Amino acid sequence: MKIWIRVIKLFVIGLVFVSGWYICSRVIHKLYPIRIYSRESSITSLSYEKTKSVRIGSYNIAHGRGGEFGATNWQKRSSQDLYRHLDLLVTQINNASLDILVLNEADFSSTWSQNVNQAEYLMEKCGFTHRSEQTNMLISIPFLNYIFGNAVLSKYPMESCSFINFPALSEREDLLAGDHDGIFCKIKTPAGDLGLFVVHLEYRNEDARVASGRILNDLSNNIEIPVVAVGDFNSSPTSAQKSMKSTKGENTIEYLLGEGGFTSYVNTPIRPQNYTFPSEKPDRIIDWMIGKRVKEFKNSGTIQSGLSDHLMIVSEIDF
Repeated sequence: MKIWIRVIKLFVIGLVFVSGWYICSRVIHKLYPIRIYSRESSITSLSYEKTKSVRIGSYNIAHGRGGEFGATNWQKRSSQDLYRHLDLLVTQINNASLDILVLNEADFSSTWSQNVNQAEYLMEKCGFTHRSEQTNMLISIPFLNYIFGNAVLSKYPMESCSFINFPALSEREDLLAGDHDGIFCKIKTPAGDLGLFVVHLEYRNEDARVASGRILNDLSNNIEIPVVAVGDFNSSPTSAQKSMKSTKGENTIEYLLGEGGFTSYVNTPIRPQNYTFPSEKPDRIIDWMIGKRVKEFKNSGTIQSGLSDHLMIVSEIDF
């Protein structure tokens, strides 16, 4: 009998410890949803002044699991395999010659990807000097982590970054694990200050996406500098394949490009070469770069590869 009492006590102590760990991690996440890092810049003042345009990329890297559509994040692979894949991403990113890169579905510390901070690794290997991280999903208990979200990698300083709380599809899910939220960063570029909205909108519901789009539009209207919204919007206009509408018949991208007054990095009508997902056989465009007070998007396109189930998009902006 005494043995069973000890077992029950140990079980209760363990349960309290694990629960406390989990609750503390959730509280810290809610209090500090954004982290900003910088390292010494290798960009000289001379080269900084000579740069007159800003080249931006957006890439949903799918937790570094590869390009297979519908693949699980739980893959039997070693740390060497993971780093080998990340190094292929490094090569692709470096070949794109980017000044700013937005990442979606980047693992900051997840058990299924060896607890490697993928945003930090790409920052170091690709020569970016500034990084911000915003956690969308965080579940942490001893020996098991799921911590991932959005990141900005930049060669230019981030003057400030703030959290954007988009509407949750489920308040309970948001409380217990997290949601699809975003970041606003003010970046000091050679062409002037640039406002960068980083988004990864809810993938299950167009109503939630439209509500997020309205918040994005309201925020952009209160900012005087040029702004771009970049990332995985999970929405296609009705002129493209795989489009969805809300219960009120609204579409997020059409709202932002219409009433919202944003301009896009791609022209309409949407063509198959503009599709970004899934990378094996793209049949929809859900990754976007849209702006306000931007003079021109140029040299825009998608980077074909099978390193993620999304294709990376790139564009050069003048403003």
